[in-house]
Amino acid sequence: MENRRTRKFESPGNWTPVEKTIFSRRSTRAFKKTPLPDFMIRRILEAGRFAPSSGNTQPWRFAVIKSP
Repeated sequence: MENRRTRKFESPGNWTPVEKTIFSRRSTRAFKKTPLPDFMIRRILEAGRFAPSSGNTQPWRFAVIKSP
């Protein structure tokens, strides 16, 4: 019987594009001091609006903070 430590996963060559994106995601903790242009903020918010939600409830709330 396999346990979590000995379980073997498929090699990265067999992953779908979505799996590759999920598994290669990294957290960013070092930020640049230059602010994002407004057009880029709008694009990011627009992309977030189209994220899937359960039952199409779209429970999104976005806050744009431009100064610390």
